[in-house]
Amino acid sequence: MPVRVQSVHRGIDLIYYGNQGHSEYDFMIAPGADPKVIALNFEGADQLEVDYNGDLVLKTGSSSLRQHKPVIYQEVQGRRQLVSGEYVLKGPRLVGFQVGAYHVSRRLVIDSVLSFSSYLGGQGGSSLFDLSGGQ
Repeated sequence: MPVRVQSVHRGIDLIYYGNQGHSEYDFMIAPGADPKVIALNFEGADQLEVDYNGDLVLKTGSSSLRQHKPVIYQEVQGRRQLVSGEYVLKGPRLVGFQVGAYHVSRRLVIDSVLSFSSYLGGQGGSSLFDLSGGQ
């Protein structure tokens, strides 16, 4: 069952859901809203990197979490129209999205898939991400 978090930023909603054994989240960007304001703060990560495939890799100790390259699209006349885009590192633990040209008058979707490479967690607490951007 999807969980929708409305207005994580003005004009931007976040939807969490499962799909074929993977955890996914989508940012739903309303017409006129700016996807550049999205900032994911990965507390507890030792290192973040964007690999050669465009995947975001979060490392903590001997564990890692991979977020596949985002699929960015718009619905145009009932069909998905892909939009170019990628993760962009904004700081040591801060990640955003760079989005190519798109119709700002239409809703934009940024779809990301989490893939666990090994066990996350440890003796202390672990937090995957904080959507506040550290603000």
